[in-house]
Amino acid sequence: MYKFNGKELEEDLGLNTYDYGARSYMSDVVRWRSIDPHADSYFSVTPYSSFANNPISFVDPTGKDILFWQWQGGTGEDSEGEWKQVTYNKLDKKTQTAISNFAKTKSGKSLLGSFANKGDKIGDVEFTEDGKFANHNFNLKEFSSYGSAEGVTRGPINNTVSGPVQEGEKALSYIDFRILLNRGGSNDSDLNAVETLGHEAFLHLSQYLDDYVKAFEANDIEGMNSVMAKHKNGNPEGARNHLNMSNPNSKEAEKYNQFINQLKSVFNPRAVQKHVNKERQKNLNHAKRKL
Repeated sequence: MYKFNGKELEEDLGLNTYDYGARSYMSDVVRWRSIDPHADSYFSVTPYSSFANNPISFVDPTGKDILFWQWQGGTGEDSEGEWKQVTYNKLDKKTQTAISNFAKTKSGKSLLGSFANKGDKIGDVEFTEDGKFANHNFNLKEFSSYGSAEGVTRGPINNTVSGPVQEGEKALSYIDFRILLNRGGSNDSDLNAVETLGHEAFLHLSQYLDDYVKAFEANDIEGMNSVMAKHKNGNPEGARNHLNMSNPNSKEAEKYNQFINQLKSVFNPRAVQKHVNKERQKNLNHAKRKL
C-alpha cells in the first residue's frame, strides 16, 4: 500500500488519497484534499496547494511551525493595521536578540524545541528532533506601543482545518498558542526583552500548556474549558501569577525561577538579579491592585 513517494495509499470511500501526515494528497488532481495549514501564507496560489506551489525549493513536512508576526500599520491592535506573518530575520533586531538569548537557556530552548520540527532553526539554534507539540503552533508576535504592557500571553485558539469530523475519521486539528512582545516600551535593553519573553512563557503560558494540549488531543472539550477556567479563576490579567513571582518558593513560579537562574549564564548574574528584583516588585504592585 506504500506507493508514490513511499506514502500509504488510502482507498477508503474510493478517494484514493495518499497519507502525507499533515496533508492528504489527491494525485489525480495534483492537489491536497483539504486546505493547507499554511494557506494564508500564500494568497496568490490555491489554498489546496502547499510549499507556495514550489515543492522543489520549499519543504514543509508537517505544516506546523514556530511562527513570527509583526503588527503593521499602527502602534498596536487598537489602531488601524494588521498582523503580518514574517520570517525570523524580518523581526525587529531587539526581538531577534531576545528570542536568540531565550533559546540559549536550557528552559527557553526546551520550550521552543517542544514546538519545533527536526531541522528547524532560530538564529544559530537548530533543533535536531520533532518536539512533543510539533503538531501545534507557537506564535511570537511583535508590536510597538509606548505605555502598553511589555508582553502579553493570549489564550489558545483551536483550529480544525479538515472541516467537520465524520464518524470514524480523525480531524486534522491544531492549536495556536500566542505570546506578544512590545518593542516600543521605555526599557529596550536586551536583558529586559528576554526576561519579558521568559515571563510570558513560564509565568503564564506554561501554567496551562501541557494540560490544555492533553485535553485537546483527547477531544475533551470540557477538559479544555476546565483547564482555562482554572487558570483564569482569581487571576485577572495574570495577577495571581505575578503574586507567585514574588515568592521564590512558589510551585507556579518554579519554571520562571529556573529560567532566571539559567539566564545568569547569558548575562551578568548581578545585573539579572537586580533586574528581576525590580520586576518582582512591579508585578507585586500589579497583583495587589488586581486581587
